[in-house]
Amino acid sequence: MEKLDRRTGDSSGAPDEAGLTADAATNNRSAPSTGDAQSETETGGTAPKKPFWRRPVFLILLLGLAAAIVAAVLYYWINVAPYESTDDAFVDADIIQVTPQTSGQVIKVAVGNNAPVKEGDLLIEIDPAPARAALETATAQLARAQAEKQQAEASVAQAKQQAAEAEANLDAANVKANNAQKNFERNQRLFQSNSAAISDMAVDDSQANARQIEAQAKASEQALATANTNVGVAEAKVAAANAAIKAAKAQVDANRIQLGYTTITASQAGTIVQNNVGVGAFATKAAPMMALVPNDIFVTANYKETQLDRIRPGQEVDIHVDAYPSTDFKGKVVSIQQGAGQAFQLLPPQNATGNFVKVVQRVPVRISMTNPDPDRYVLGPGMSVTTNIKVD
Repeated sequence: MEKLDRRTGDSSGAPDEAGLTADAATNNRSAPSTGDAQSETETGGTAPKKPFWRRPVFLILLLGLAAAIVAAVLYYWINVAPYESTDDAFVDADIIQVTPQTSGQVIKVAVGNNAPVKEGDLLIEIDPAPARAALETATAQLARAQAEKQQAEASVAQAKQQAAEAEANLDAANVKANNAQKNFERNQRLFQSNSAAISDMAVDDSQANARQIEAQAKASEQALATANTNVGVAEAKVAAANAAIKAAKAQVDANRIQLGYTTITASQAGTIVQNNVGVGAFATKAAPMMALVPNDIFVTANYKETQLDRIRPGQEVDIHVDAYPSTDFKGKVVSIQQGAGQAFQLLPPQNATGNFVKVVQRVPVRISMTNPDPDRYVLGPGMSVTTNIKVD
């Protein structure tokens, strides 16, 4: 207790001399002089350690971190900032479904699956016998209609000739009737002036003759009207024959087209896929038999609507196809769809009802493939790609 009181001091605050002496001795031992430190170093003692931030390793790490940051910033400004990218993209094409336009039995299949074809190449041939028979029937009906037209035209010529004769007869009858009437009037005046110069019988005979000739003139007039009617009837037959000829020609053309439908050819160059028809099968009109993938393929990239601000047609595109990771494909933006993809679904969303959660929509962007030539690679609809559009 007494020793503790010396270290902490007594109640009056007086320091203990022995304690001061011990502390001074301790300080002297813990802080050697400069000469002593130099002596220790020269004799193999340990030098004091430098702080960590002053060591070369720390400086190297700091320089490396700074270089990495600079490299990351440069990479961002060179390879990220000037591009709009998406992996929601795929190879696409305007796939053509090969369907027959007439029904019948398949007698020839000229191509198989994955076969390249050129425009105009034969794909499928359907039995042409029924269509050829229908064409021959229509051709015979056309010949019959043409013959009926010739008969009608002959009837028109005959009717016109009869009408001309009736008109001439009418003119002659009118002349006779006029002369007979004048003769009657002359005899009547003569009888009235001098009854002895002409008899009553002569006057009556002239009157009867005038009436008879007038009746003949009226008959000639009626005959002329009948002849004109016959001309109209004959001309109507000609018109009907012309209409029949047009109908027959249309039927011939239709059957000729149907005959052409029995031969199915490639509408453009491409590759045949999904061939599911064989010889002997029955082809049904409008039922798909195979598909033609054109050589003119493109990329459909579904970009977020928030990425469209800087995308324009004509911009260059870097295309990376998952199937060919070591090949760099090039392309150009062709067009941007007028509307998001969800608006063209069978059942588009009705956001005006119920709760609404905003979702960033995607808009299809059509991109052409320009380099290298896609014909050299096995590329088809649905293959996954990543597109980077250079917008700056």
